[in-house]
Amino acid sequence: MNLFDKYKSNEAFKYFNEFNIKVQELIDEFLAALKTRKENVLLKSNKVNFITKLELLKVELNTVKLKSLDKISEQIKETKQGLLKQLSDFYMQNMDAVASSDLFANSSPEYKLSRAKELSEDIIYSIKWPIPHLILSDFKFNVQFSDITFEDLQNKELIKELIEKKIIVGSDISNLAEFGKAIEVK
Repeated sequence: MNLFDKYKSNEAFKYFNEFNIKVQELIDEFLAALKTRKENVLLKSNKVNFITKLELLKVELNTVKLKSLDKISEQIKETKQGLLKQLSDFYMQNMDAVASSDLFANSSPEYKLSRAKELSEDIIYSIKWPIPHLILSDFKFNVQFSDITFEDLQNKELIKELIEKKIIVGSDISNLAEFGKAIEVK
């Protein structure tokens, strides 16, 4: 069972999809992915601009959450209603599953429908449905910064990759070469 209708979920998650594009643009603009590490690298000279744009995105994320809340809530409500109808229809078509007494078998269609709905509601209410505002509150940025360490400077592959990505340029390469003479490079 899908919680969201695949066609309507595009509308429910429209703001998140648009927001995700902006996050990817920030990543593309400021961060360089490395093959030798799990982290991305940020030029220290770009850190202030990166943090400024990141703070703007954090504010926008709250707006995106608020815009999405009602749409996601509506999707969950529609899913509940759809499941309730499917279960009721199932019970109406399979009355033996509801009750096997003669009294029930001879009861009115309205009573049978009422009983089918009650059983369906029992199932629906027993499901622990997601709470939209709690789900959305978990969407946040987690940013950590770390510096290049002495051990990092001994890693030839990392240094090569930093030069290829133009994180280390010009005079930094010369200074690093001089520094490299003083330390053992692995």
